[in-house]
This record gives sequence, C-alpha cells and structure tokens, in this order.
Amino acid sequence: MQIELWGKGYGPFVFGREVLKKEPAVGLKFCVQQSDKSPKSVIGEWDFWDTGVRNILEKMTRFGRIGIFFDRKNKLAGEFFSTLDISKYKYDPKDRRAAKKPCVSVFETLILWEMANEAMADSVEFRRLARKYLRKAKHIHCDTIFFPEAIMGEEKTRKILQHIVGTQMKCVFVSDFVFENEEIKKKIKSSKKRNISIISGDDADFTGKRAEGILRTKLKQLSINNYQ
Repeated sequence: MQIELWGKGYGPFVFGREVLKKEPAVGLKFCVQQSDKSPKSVIGEWDFWDTGVRNILEKMTRFGRIGIFFDRKNKLAGEFFSTLDISKYKYDPKDRRAAKKPCVSVFETLILWEMANEAMADSVEFRRLARKYLRKAKHIHCDTIFFPEAIMGEEKTRKILQHIVGTQMKCVFVSDFVFENEEIKKKIKSSKKRNISIISGDDADFTGKRAEGILRTKLKQLSINNYQ
C-alpha cells in the first residue's frame, strides 16, 4: 500500500523526506510537476493548510501576528487564504504583549517558488528576493511565517529562509504537519516494505536528481514515468 503524494512542483518529495526519516520501510508514489486537477485519492500540500493555520494559532504564534507567503500563480492557495475565517480557530495567547485577536497577513511572491523547485534556493538571487519579500513581514512585526507551498520546506531551503528572518520570527512549513494526516499515519502502520515510484511531467533525469537530492537517498533502478 503506497502513500500517493501529488504536486505542481517537486514539493511531494519534501513530504516523502519526512516520512522516510521516520519510517524507511514505506511505499511512496510521487506525482510531481502535475496540474492543479488532482485525483481525490492523493495527498497534496493543500491538505495541510487548515492543519497548519490551526497549529500556528493554537500552539505556535507568540504574539498572534502571522504572515503567509505563496506564489502569485498559486490559485488554490490564493482562494483558500483569501477566504480564510480565522474566527473558527482557537487562539489563546500566553504572552501579555500578544494581540487580543490574531492578525493574518497574506503576501504573494514572484519567482521564489520556481527557483526553489529548480534547486536554486542556495543562490544569491534567491536569498536577495526572499529578503525583499520577507521584509514586508518584518515591517508589520509578524512573529510567525507560514509557507503553504511544500517545496519551501526542503531542508536546505527552510534553513535559508529561517536564517533570513532571524531569531525574532519562526518559519513554519506544511511538511511540519505530515504526521497529523490520518491517511499517512494509517498507511505507514500497514507498510512493511520500501517501495518508491515516480510519475513526472518533467524531464526524467532532472526529476531523478531532484528526487535524490530532496529525499537524501539513492534511488537504485528507479523508473520515472511520464504523466499521461
């Protein structure tokens, strides 16, 4: 039984990395570089948005000021976060300096998502652009930053983003909540053998390199099929 992870970019591999760290003997099927239209049976980054916001408001934010950053072309994220009703979440600040009501600010970015997907997060250009956008959150004194796009949680990328915002803000990623997904927990329990397959809408060689780089493991005799 495989855990099927779906995404427009290479974000599903980030979820896979978290799963493999905890349970190496697991079946994983990655559908990467796909369209917005996904089968209902798969798991995508959008499945963790509500969980992420709930956890941030209930457990993580110190002052109740949250910044959410995602790519301008990410229509699914735009629709979700533009209609977000924060009143449905529990918010009980412990710090006396915290806002009485949480303030959630949404910021659209350009190019960063593409650069992270293309393994360019460790470039000067990515860092410069990230600083430009994240400065907006600093100006309004956000204490927590949420990245709803899975690729931003790649181990090297998340370290870079956290370094840019400094120690006064906490970066949170959708991959932080992988094991709150009931489907993933159920399939991990029933899995007894490691089995990894990849369906990609991108070049097979590049997909293989990104898979090995993000998953941090060698994939022997890996078969990467083009999406039909």
